[in-house]
Amino acid sequence: MPLKKQLLFRLAQPKDKENIIQFLMAHFAKEEPCARALNLTPDISHGVFSNTVDRCLRFPFSTIVTQPNGQLTACLLSSVWNRTDPLESADFYSENIPEHSQLFLRFLNNAHSNFWNLAPSHIDSVIHREIGSVALPFQRAGIATRLVTENMTQTNLKKYKIGGVISETTSLANQILLEKSGFKCLKEMPFSDIVDSKGRQVLRLDDGTTHLRLNFKPIEDYDNLPDTSLNPAIHDPDMTMFFNRNAPPFHTNYAKRHSPPPSYSSRSKQGSVSSSSSTSKSRVSRRNFFVGCFLCVFIAAPLVFLLVFYLIPRIVVIDRPLRF
Repeated sequence: MPLKKQLLFRLAQPKDKENIIQFLMAHFAKEEPCARALNLTPDISHGVFSNTVDRCLRFPFSTIVTQPNGQLTACLLSSVWNRTDPLESADFYSENIPEHSQLFLRFLNNAHSNFWNLAPSHIDSVIHREIGSVALPFQRAGIATRLVTENMTQTNLKKYKIGGVISETTSLANQILLEKSGFKCLKEMPFSDIVDSKGRQVLRLDDGTTHLRLNFKPIEDYDNLPDTSLNPAIHDPDMTMFFNRNAPPFHTNYAKRHSPPPSYSSRSKQGSVSSSSSTSKSRVSRRNFFVGCFLCVFIAAPLVFLLVFYLIPRIVVIDRPLRF
């Protein structure tokens, strides 16, 4: 399958539910190390994924990544968990499934069971990163890194009083990714602790992962998060964010879905969004300004030198005999 040059990032919406579930069944269930080790069947995975997708789509913090033809290539599902919520409101569905899958999901739920005892006392709400997946052909392209902060706008963080982000990571790749992104490990739980009714170890992963990690990053440790008004594509369902795989990291353009897509530049250092034509004019103006300065310096400097060291001394010498 050839890699597409252009991917689209946008806020996940309720209408995307079935597409997200199908994507997770096709990729996450077969490519994530724990899911692969459990040999999840479509029937099992559909029930588990459906419950999680429903919960996460209630909040504006989940992202899907698609090709221009609409086919999903990645997603990150995140919900909001409050200190006052029942513990099970953050749990993964673990009922009516085979023993090994049930044991793993209960192990996963146990990882965050005492989170609020570990969290700083001033934090009452967090974003819970529940499932993240990038299709195998699109991995190692910076997509997972971008998803770490995608759709985390200051307006919504304030609206939901978010104090941090938590994530249970079950693969070595994700553990390394979040560590590089500034997450701290609150606790580790060895997979060897998961044993079935016959005393056999349930999980033996093929990627070298030996522990599950519960990770946390306080919201004050995030830098340069956008405000809603500066990133209309995140909240406007008729807008879509374009990500060019060949562009510099985090290069973002915006375009309307139902009309010839106008190109929008990425946010400036002040956070403003301008059209590509305005950006081009601005660049031309800056270039002309610097060219003008360059010419002024290299033309004016010799003239000043000539005036100071040649003409003025001659005038002074010529004028001296006229003085009485």
